[in-house]
Amino acid sequence: AIDSSDIFTACKSGVRGFSSVHENTSTCKELLGTVEAFSQNCDGTIASFMSVWDLESAMQKIKEMCRLVSLGELMKQFASQIKRMLLAIIALMKSAVEKLSSLDVKDLGLDDIKDAVQGVVGNV
Repeated sequence: AIDSSDIFTACKSGVRGFSSVHENTSTCKELLGTVEAFSQNCDGTIASFMSVWDLESAMQKIKEMCRLVSLGELMKQFASQIKRMLLAIIALMKSAVEKLSSLDVKDLGLDDIKDAVQGVVGNV
């Protein structure tokens, strides 16, 4: 929306887009914390798996490793979605920078504003 719009529409779109950037980055931070906690849990499960084996604990350890593999696949998908969200935020910021850096002062209508202000001041 920002790329193909005039400056005023771009500003409106930018405000809407950037208002959610903070929320989305906070969400990404929380999600990455979840991934980190999962990784730490994996370390404990692997350490337990590598420790002493007996007939009583063997079945439980195998179940835990199977669960770990399944959850690992989910975490991989989870991390992929976090990446997608971050890339979208970056794309929004790049688009805004490009739009603002290509801004021509004439597009702002400052001459019209200056004339209007002079007209008001002249009438006072």
